[in-house]
Amino acid sequence: MRLSKKGQLTIFVIIGIVIVAGIVGYFVVTGVGGGEENALTPELSSAKDNILDCYRNLDTVIIEITGMQGGYYSSVEGPREEYEDGTFIPYHSYNFNSFIPSLVRIEEEIAKGIDDNVDYCLDDSDFTLLGLEYGTSKSDVKISHGKVSVVTNLDLNFIKGEKRYLVKLGDYQRIVESNYFDMYSIAKFINEERDDICLTCVLEMAEESDLNVDFMNFDESNLKEMIVISDYSEEQYPSSLEFLNKIPEVISDEV
Repeated sequence: MRLSKKGQLTIFVIIGIVIVAGIVGYFVVTGVGGGEENALTPELSSAKDNILDCYRNLDTVIIEITGMQGGYYSSVEGPREEYEDGTFIPYHSYNFNSFIPSLVRIEEEIAKGIDDNVDYCLDDSDFTLLGLEYGTSKSDVKISHGKVSVVTNLDLNFIKGEKRYLVKLGDYQRIVESNYFDMYSIAKFINEERDDICLTCVLEMAEESDLNVDFMNFDESNLKEMIVISDYSEEQYPSSLEFLNKIPEVISDEV
């Protein structure tokens, strides 16, 4: 049975619940860069702020999903265990062969998840009534110590009468408080030492970062274990980084 701090929900249920809640809210974001918003009307300015708020919620949801799925959003290179709800958990190590994704790959997976789900934030009926046109979304994600930074390069064109109003989402950087970098550092250490893991070293690394590491039997008969690196802090995403390790069977030399 898979264990997770926030429970085993489907990806679409998680996204739907959080994003709908985000659209209702209001969030003021400070712009970075030199983009001009062409004197947005109060109505369009409010729409822009709600879109940015929705994106911020989307960021946290996708980051959480990748944590639950060992650093991946949709595609996995290497072995994995799949669940009926469409989620999965990958092996970072299988018979001492490494399949852990690079930090860059995880950043790409988060970006893909955000870009794949922009319609949750842009296909709202209120925005349709205002008149909104947009192209292809391209997000850039950077995982660093204590945070995940996200910039979505996408031009929004609001149309009101004969006037067009441009909003460049790329001018707004979104920051998510996160211990992803430290979680990954521990996962990478476990992977590098997979043939003889120093558990004391792992626990010391976790303690320094205020994290918790659990090693659990996933399939004891086949020497499979589940490793969960958890962050119990409030408003930190992901809440956990979860993956599997498969230990090779010992072949006896006896006849």
